[in-house]
Amino acid sequence: MRAWVAPPFEANLYVGSIIFDQDDSTSLVEIGGRFHSTEALSLGATWRANGLEQNRLIFSVRYLY
Repeated sequence: MRAWVAPPFEANLYVGSIIFDQDDSTSLVEIGGRFHSTEALSLGATWRANGLEQNRLIFSVRYLY
């Protein structure tokens, strides 16, 4: 799910699961946001938690040139 919270702020949420077999499954959760400072530049941060890897905080930059 992705939604505009305010004109320059965008929020995203991802929830899911991976099913390996009938007895084994793993949940996936990702929560993040993005700040659009101009039409060419946006900054983002995402927290990702799942059973496959350690929890991660991911920073990103998008630049349209």
